[in-house]
Amino acid sequence: MPVGEGLALAAGAATVLALGRSAASVFRFLGRWLLSSVLGAVGLVIWNHVVGGQGLAIGLNPVTAGTVGLLGLPGFGLLVALKWLV
Repeated sequence: MPVGEGLALAAGAATVLALGRSAASVFRFLGRWLLSSVLGAVGLVIWNHVVGGQGLAIGLNPVTAGTVGLLGLPGFGLLVALKWLV
């Protein structure tokens, strides 16, 4: 095998490995975010059940659940503060 073909094969293999690892980390991040979003939605349902009668109920939709899923407790506090201000 000529040297150029060997280098091209090695570069291709390295690229495939790098993309495979980065794709795995992206899927891992998305999986954790999805799980956190589901747990955030459960937290929002509980919040709405407990405080809903006082006018601080937060709408449950993909954006609010995703915000709580991505930012965690600070994101939940942000949503409560926004609801209180608006």
